[in-house]
Amino acid sequence: MKENKINELIDTAIKNLNNLTDVNVIIGKPIKDEENVIIPICKATLGYLNGAGEYGKVKLFKKESEVPFAGGSGAVVSLKATGFLIKEDGKYRFISTSNEPIDKIVNFTSEFIENYAKNS
Repeated sequence: MKENKINELIDTAIKNLNNLTDVNVIIGKPIKDEENVIIPICKATLGYLNGAGEYGKVKLFKKESEVPFAGGSGAVVSLKATGFLIKEDGKYRFISTSNEPIDKIVNFTSEFIENYAKNS
């Protein structure tokens, strides 16, 4: 009986998290004109915690009797704009809005590869 309650608690929380982190939130709706496309990109961070237990006087319960149950769950969702994917003149590039070192490395690497390919 209590396992079903815990499973229901977890299932409900996960379904709600799935609704919050729809792919359309992470990769935004494209903004288009005649030749160019701009796609906003976000980074999602999720944290999830749940817990449950029995409460009341400690005693032996029959297997089919109801056990007092308490449970709860919580989640944190953080969305942070990381940049824009832009298509101009048939070429794609990413413009970062972040100051994170890893984002700078990705931008530098993609520019380096593009310049190397042009000059080879």
